[in-house]
Amino acid sequence: MKASSSFLNVTFVLTLFIDKLVGAETHLEDRKSLIEENRIAIKHLLHGRSYLNPGGIFDIDPDDVKFSYYNTNSKDSGIVFDKNNFTTALEPHWNRELPVKILTHGWRSSEYSDAVAHIREEYLNTTNLNIVTVDWSRVASNIIYPIAAVQTFQVGVQIGEMIDGMIAKRMMTLDKIHIIGHSLGAHVAGAAGSNCKTGKVYRVTGLDPAMPCFEGIQSATTRLDSTDAEFVDVIHTAAGTAGYYSSIGHADFYPNGGTPPQPGCFDAPLDFQATFACSHFRAHEFYSQSITNQEKFKAYRSESYYAYNRGEYNQSDYTYMGHHTPSSARGVYYLNARM
Repeated sequence: MKASSSFLNVTFVLTLFIDKLVGAETHLEDRKSLIEENRIAIKHLLHGRSYLNPGGIFDIDPDDVKFSYYNTNSKDSGIVFDKNNFTTALEPHWNRELPVKILTHGWRSSEYSDAVAHIREEYLNTTNLNIVTVDWSRVASNIIYPIAAVQTFQVGVQIGEMIDGMIAKRMMTLDKIHIIGHSLGAHVAGAAGSNCKTGKVYRVTGLDPAMPCFEGIQSATTRLDSTDAEFVDVIHTAAGTAGYYSSIGHADFYPNGGTPPQPGCFDAPLDFQATFACSHFRAHEFYSQSITNQEKFKAYRSESYYAYNRGEYNQSDYTYMGHHTPSSARGVYYLNARM
């Protein structure tokens, strides 16, 4: 009981801290120092993953992770399936030759949230794919954010088991699997990739991976990082607030510098919480737009956003942010993007 009560005290403090972080008035140049304060404050409280989940009391129920299948013939109503018994439900509809996109959401969201629905719809309106959505809303709905953050790894384990099972049935191959996650879902996507026992999936995309309880605290084994897939790309839009600041993929993109306020997110100058949230959502909005608008998201490798805006980059050293990012992309890229 002592460990449990200590953990609850920690989560209460962290939840207040995160709420203060999201609502604080913070100048862009102070973001790095804010991250360092966050790291020091929380690391003094947390000493590893075993403390975060004392005695396994925050283990999830596998049934709380739901899977649905979509293709061009079932754009609006997915086929729900069990990760341990999927053959009967999926075989009449599944196309083994097509790429597989696995989409998942973040904190206090679901498979019906914009972060998943818009990307799914954009894909199926333009091309035929096997799309699997992962709904872990029963876990993500926990208003105590640190508990949901701890449980992302376990959600990823469930997805990894689903992938292994479908590979065993020859319904998909590693080189055709792309996992996409927003916010906490980015860490879920990373955990899914790292827990695929068959081998490394082709690609994991993190859309503004969540910062609180991860940056400077969690080891690479329990958060999104470049070892989670053959290619990991990350889009940062609320870096230093809701989103991860550091580059953690093979290719990291910082549209408009990667920090709030993103374009269109400063309509209420005194509502900083709304500004940060809006900027956090821009990552999945940019990604969904990139599916049909490659040229809009041309990005250049540069030393910094300041250097990029001064034209200090090689005009031939570019790639594309979002759907069209090639697996050969490496480094940190900047661009100015609008909705």
